[in-house]
Amino acid sequence: MNTFENENCKIWIDNGVCHIITLAKHVTKDIVENIIKHRLELIDGNKYLMLSDISRVKVIDREARQRFSQKDGAIGTIAVGIIVSSKLQVIMYNFFNSIYKAPTPAKLFTDTNEALKWLEKFKK
Repeated sequence: MNTFENENCKIWIDNGVCHIITLAKHVTKDIVENIIKHRLELIDGNKYLMLSDISRVKVIDREARQRFSQKDGAIGTIAVGIIVSSKLQVIMYNFFNSIYKAPTPAKLFTDTNEALKWLEKFKK
């Protein structure tokens, strides 16, 4: 299994799903650059479902949000299940998504298994 891990994130691929856990509480543009770079290296030109756990995140800088919305932020992504832990994160995501539309289907969850079930319907 291919993996990448540093103090800000863990990324791995398992069973057709690219898993990303954001460990940083405060996400900056540099952290987003790092996540995108290593995710693209791991997927190696292939397409994957993505499970993104942002439940630890408290703040995402404006520049970080803008960086996520750029074209390469979604390269190789079929659909994204996003794990959150609070209503504040739901509000942040909905606000972010109203400005920077998600280029692939995305849905928020508080339960990883529910997110994985939802992602299953996008498998070919």
